Amino acid sequence: MQVSSLPSQVRNWYQMQGTTRAVQLAPGVWTALQDGATVEDAVNTDVLEGFCSSIKAFERVYRGGRIHPGACW
Repeated sequence: MQVSSLPSQVRNWYQMQGTTRAVQLAPGVWTALQDGATVEDAVNTDVLEGFCSSIKAFERVYRGGRIHPGACW
């Protein structure tokens, strides 16, 4: 998805980094889709951005509670 369609906090974060595309992993959880990367590459990333409570729930349910780097609001 285009970064321009994301909520303002996430959109601004990605735009400051020059990122134009992202993958939504779960409601409120995204990761950057780097140039040349596949969606599968993005899904397997260790960097998560989005809403703090959504990221925590995603980590608990889908990542065995492992905490990932990234930014949250």
